[in-house]
Amino acid sequence: MKKIIILSIIVLTFSYSKSFSLDSLYNNWNNPSLSDSNRIASLGRFIAIKHLYSNPDSALILSNRLLVFAKEKKNERGISSAMNLLGNIHFGRGDYVKALEYFKQSLTMREKVANNSELSSLYNNIGNVYASQEDINNAITYYKKGLEYFEKDGNKVGMAGLLNNIGALYNSNLDFEKALEYFNRSLKISEEINHKPGLARTYNSLGLYYKHTDSPTKAIIYLQKSIDLNMNLNNLSGYANSNINLGTIYNILNKYNDAISVCKEGLEVSKQIGSPEYERNACDCLYKAYKGQGNNIQALLFHEKMAALNDSINSNEILKDLQQMEFQKQLVADSLRQNQKELELKLEYEKQLNSENQKRNIAIGSGLLLLVIAVSLYFRNKSIKKSRNEISIEKERSEALLLNILPEKIAQELKENGKSEAKSYDLISVLFTDFKEFTQISEELSATELVSEINTCFEAFDNICSKYRIEKIKTIGDSYMAAGGLPVPYNDSIKNTVLAGLEMVEFISKRKIERVNAGKYPFEMRVGINTGNVVAGIVGVKKFQYDIWGDTVNTASRMESAGEVGKVNISQSTFDLLKNDPDFLFVHRGKINAKGKGEVDMYFVERVTLLQ
Repeated sequence: MKKIIILSIIVLTFSYSKSFSLDSLYNNWNNPSLSDSNRIASLGRFIAIKHLYSNPDSALILSNRLLVFAKEKKNERGISSAMNLLGNIHFGRGDYVKALEYFKQSLTMREKVANNSELSSLYNNIGNVYASQEDINNAITYYKKGLEYFEKDGNKVGMAGLLNNIGALYNSNLDFEKALEYFNRSLKISEEINHKPGLARTYNSLGLYYKHTDSPTKAIIYLQKSIDLNMNLNNLSGYANSNINLGTIYNILNKYNDAISVCKEGLEVSKQIGSPEYERNACDCLYKAYKGQGNNIQALLFHEKMAALNDSINSNEILKDLQQMEFQKQLVADSLRQNQKELELKLEYEKQLNSENQKRNIAIGSGLLLLVIAVSLYFRNKSIKKSRNEISIEKERSEALLLNILPEKIAQELKENGKSEAKSYDLISVLFTDFKEFTQISEELSATELVSEINTCFEAFDNICSKYRIEKIKTIGDSYMAAGGLPVPYNDSIKNTVLAGLEMVEFISKRKIERVNAGKYPFEMRVGINTGNVVAGIVGVKKFQYDIWGDTVNTASRMESAGEVGKVNISQSTFDLLKNDPDFLFVHRGKINAKGKGEVDMYFVERVTLLQ
């Protein structure tokens, strides 16, 4: 998915004095002796400044209250402004269908009461919705309408911002000639009025433009300018982004030390502002820089961090994909309603023309009209059918992505309720694997070969988990964690977990022979399993991850670390539940010291069929 950096432009549509405090604005709203317009304006500005970005829940409650009050007072300006606020709130939440609905309702009213800059702001907001949905043509159309009104009003800050937005869309669509045209126009205006935030933004855009057009020297110059300005403005988001972008240029030029320096700075600031996408981009930059230096350990470290951040971002992307499908469905529904209205108008027109003295002409005209309608309906229905098919395909893709991250039952709860409650489970078997002397082996392999081999092993483990109906929980570096019996408990989950562990050991043993014969360093692995009670659920605010907790998990980890290469080591609790199973052979190891647990009984388990 292309990432399009867009600028939000909000021009408040209320009349107010320049001198104010938040307390005085809210007091004005609660003062019934003031005019309705004054009270509406005060509450609107209070919401926009106090809550719109920092506390959207409060902004939503107050904006709905403002809308009800404005409707009661029949204040069209207030109704329009409240709808604009509601559109911005829903846009920030990713509910693009509602956002577009509120923005368009606001536009219908605002055309009667707003000034040019206010209309420009609203056209920009609608353009932002379409840009977020990667509908480039509609986004550019609304941005250009907004630009016209800013030009009429002489609002140069707004003009520069929208010119940059349009350029960013063209740049993302690889139309570099038009992108440069709009970036240069934006830059010229910002230079004329010495608007430093606008300069910083456009310098970064030009840096990306010259990166895409294979002019790294120019890209470095503009990105460094953006970094310096953003630092002076204390714009942490812009500062982090420009540093990371500069690091990618240095990697292209094989200046790995410079890339490491700026990308580390970008990573630290990204953590401060809580931007997982910027963090992911910084880790990718550092991975490539260390890989270019031949520092495989550091390269792997940042590759793992990047993979973890990708999980977080992909979770959010799945939800965005689902929202995008809903957005497209809404557009199809709107198209159907519009088609019905057009048909009704045409039929009404035909009815009005149907008089006795014009029967013949009307009959001919009606036939032609019906033919036109029929052809129009045919192609429209064909287009709608195509859109529905595309939506269905996108839905299947999003469903598959969601099930790659979460168990099916948990994914269904999340889609239906927006959340999934944590649950307690009895008799869950937890499996851990770990590669022996992984750090030493990693020093002998290139970063590419190391990551490829880990991926080969873990892909095989994923298939084994699917075969035995056990749930992969997560990977932690070179360790793999899975559990049997959740989120839906079933018979034989404990046995299946042990069978899965044995098959994983068998796979690694065969893989070792293949790599030794090929003259490559082999992996060797330990497996540990414990059975008991756990709590399972989704953790994280910015990242959805299904995880499990409890002493059972800690003991399973100890079974792995106290095990031996090529063996599946199980706890007393697992042994007690399987000791009478004729498919397994158990070897009592006695009491073994386990970190944090003291001396505990452990058993090696083997499959009887393998011994025959």
